[in-house]
Amino acid sequence: MKDNNEMGYFALIVLGVGAVVGIGKLLQSDERITARLMAGRALTTAVLALGAFSIGVMIPDVDPVYIVGVSAVIASLGEQGLERVLNKYTSKGGSQ
Repeated sequence: MKDNNEMGYFALIVLGVGAVVGIGKLLQSDERITARLMAGRALTTAVLALGAFSIGVMIPDVDPVYIVGVSAVIASLGEQGLERVLNKYTSKGGSQ
């Protein structure tokens, strides 16, 4: 991912993956589905997934497929899942 056009293209793919994961998680839940809730989940998970795109900035020669895969994992975990993972690895003694 070297040129700006390619980076922009993959940023859109990553955002799309995050949005689809968020909508899929909502459809699997027992919550009452509203347009507002669907848009909120899609935006939240899309932005979380976009965080994985920073890998391409830090490691310029990384395979774009890897970035899309990591973005899907991050979007699937969601903010609560990421918080649990970070707490597990940053807590002293490894227990919480």
